[in-house]
Amino acid sequence: MGGEEDPELTEIGSQREKIRIITLQAITFAASSIQESRAKSNSKRTISSLL
Repeated sequence: MGGEEDPELTEIGSQREKIRIITLQAITFAASSIQESRAKSNSKRTISSLL
């Protein structure tokens, strides 16, 4: 019985690894998009202060 459970455990482990990678990618993407939006709002402020 123990041998039958091993493939399921490795499959669960690989799924968790995929989820971890996807989560890290999502966090990285969110952080970069937040930085982009901050840069855009900062440039808007600079332009409006010049006007």
